[in-house]
Amino acid sequence: MNASGRASHGEPVNASGRASRGEPGGVSGRASRGEPGDGPGPAEIVVAGETGDGVEAVDLARRLLPDVLIVDVALPRLDGLAVTRAVTEARLAVRVLVLTERDTDDEVVAAIAAGASGYLCKDTPHGELIAAVRAVAAGGAVIAPPILARVLTRLAGALPTAADGSAAARLDPLTGREREVLVHVARGRSNAEIATILGVSETTVKTHVGHVLTKLRLRDRTQAVVLAYETGLVRPGT
Repeated sequence: MNASGRASHGEPVNASGRASRGEPGGVSGRASRGEPGDGPGPAEIVVAGETGDGVEAVDLARRLLPDVLIVDVALPRLDGLAVTRAVTEARLAVRVLVLTERDTDDEVVAAIAAGASGYLCKDTPHGELIAAVRAVAAGGAVIAPPILARVLTRLAGALPTAADGSAAARLDPLTGREREVLVHVARGRSNAEIATILGVSETTVKTHVGHVLTKLRLRDRTQAVVLAYETGLVRPGT
């Protein structure tokens, strides 16, 4: 398990079914961010520990409070989804990135429901994995586009129609602008892209996203995307 202290580096903890220095579960790249004397640059990723056991993964997450926990679905004693659920239910300031080999629709939905902020296949290229760790550490959500597209297509038939008022009522706490921002978030746009489209500052967009998450009692952008589709605010292909 790659575990790291919280400090200021966006460090991950890795829980993998195999000791994996340099494999998709073993993040060891070092860039630089905020170190004395360093210029601006991408967040440094510091690997602080590693385990192949789910129970130990939860224990390390509690003790070290890393910014990111990278967890393999296939772990003994507690699988990766159970680890994710335990971290979420404990309200730890730790975000979870799930790695998998199976890549099934049910598993994706289960990972999101458990509180995962990211879901990637183990064969994800190293550079994409590093980018995902940084995005999750920064408060974003990452699901491989082909996986997300497949799951949304599957869910399309179960999503409510625009006439389903009971589902749409869940969005009543939002202002018109907050709904607009949620639509863009659900379409996968970044804060910078939303700011450009709406003609406002990125800080303003971040504020709106924060209000959306708070008012709807959501953990992160991934859950916001799911809710936008569940309520019919956004539908696949629109």
